[in-house]
Amino acid sequence: MPFARKQDPNTGIDEYTFSPTSGTSITGTDDAGNSLSYLAGAVHVWLNGVKMNGLTATDGTTISGFPTLVSGDKVAVMAINPMNIADAYTKTAADAKYALLGANSDITSLSGLTTPLSEAQGGTGATSAPTGTNPNLLINGASTVGQRGDVTGWGATSNEYGAVDRFSIISAGSASARWTSSQETGGGVTGEANWHKVLNTTADASPGATEGQAVYQKIETANMQQLIASDGSLAATVLAMDVIVHADGASSLSFPITASLNVRTQVSVGSAHYYLGDVTVTAADTWERVTAVIPANASAAFDRAMNSDSLWAGIALYGGSSVQSTADAWSSGTNYLQSSTADNLADATNNYLGITLVKLEQSTAATSFVHESYGETLAKCLRYYERLDSEGTYRDWGISAIQHSTYGETDLRFAWKRTNPTVSFSAVTNVRHLYKGGGTNCTTFAVWYITHDSANPRWTVSSGLTAGDASLIQTFQNHTVTYMEIDAEL
Repeated sequence: MPFARKQDPNTGIDEYTFSPTSGTSITGTDDAGNSLSYLAGAVHVWLNGVKMNGLTATDGTTISGFPTLVSGDKVAVMAINPMNIADAYTKTAADAKYALLGANSDITSLSGLTTPLSEAQGGTGATSAPTGTNPNLLINGASTVGQRGDVTGWGATSNEYGAVDRFSIISAGSASARWTSSQETGGGVTGEANWHKVLNTTADASPGATEGQAVYQKIETANMQQLIASDGSLAATVLAMDVIVHADGASSLSFPITASLNVRTQVSVGSAHYYLGDVTVTAADTWERVTAVIPANASAAFDRAMNSDSLWAGIALYGGSSVQSTADAWSSGTNYLQSSTADNLADATNNYLGITLVKLEQSTAATSFVHESYGETLAKCLRYYERLDSEGTYRDWGISAIQHSTYGETDLRFAWKRTNPTVSFSAVTNVRHLYKGGGTNCTTFAVWYITHDSANPRWTVSSGLTAGDASLIQTFQNHTVTYMEIDAEL
């Protein structure tokens, strides 16, 4: 029977439709398979669209007293079931319990969250939103920029920078492990990120007490002011990264393994504090997100220059007993790299560590990684290092003002650097002075009058130049190894 359904907010209504063929009563299941149930005195019945009165409906399951029913009849029943008001919320109670809808029909504040929404749920991984456009204190955490190319024999020199800009290796003692640093693609938990691969080429399964290595990024004092209180103490931070570890067949690593994420504060020259946050890498050859929550350090008392390194953040590769300290606690000393419980990632050649989406932020809970454009990241990296490459072609390096029969100088401009940089050239003998009537090969390269954003390179030859003339400085062969480095790294 067609009728408009109306429901009181304090009641529940059940509707039934029967198609009887005989008898004078209905009971059991209706045409939709629903069992008839009603409250005596709260039921309405229609037969073929006509409201019926005088029927017997007292036991809650049967309605009788119909005229003889025949095939084609339709019986509609409306049973009104009172709702328990005690089970309902008032408006005040509902407003206090449930999130309100904002202008975009969505939650407009995270202040009420007590359980963080994960990134997979569309959240940040924390109960609050990240502050600013990018709370990451690290530069190039997504391994976007790699100006140097692969670096082999990595670890032979301490504080040598690798294939991924802003990340260097720290070697303690006479650490003998060596690595190849390379920039790779298709990594991270998502499988879509660039990543920094650190491949072992010389193992050190039994390091001496003072030996060890770690991959770090150094942070300028000027870039971490939000962490430093007026008394010099350090605020709480969170260090997180996507990691992958491969263990070669000869390795003794047995998963799950322990790795040390570490933060090092350069309190003053010759004094440092260390926090070694142990994390678990569950399985081999599998990208995982690991996080270390670093508590505030009330003992810090920074007095570093604004363009000096005040904070280091990274991950240990291995370390002997003298460069180990207690996990998950601040300590002070000369050079702690990992906890005493962390595993040795350098115990076999062809082991490798991969890292990406590295993030250090002022917080007590990790939030999602904030990506930025390549241009933004490159501009930040150029404050520390700039490589001008011939790229295998006949590159011009500037117009030289010839001042002597053996040399001329060019005017070099570059991005503003952290401090006056060093400027070097990889293969000056692949460069020549070109002038009217011929050319002369260069023999040496030197730089005069260096500032934060300019320098005067001097290109020297054995003889043949004419003072007062000009020449074009040009790579004269297709040499991919010909490049200029402008270095102001920490």
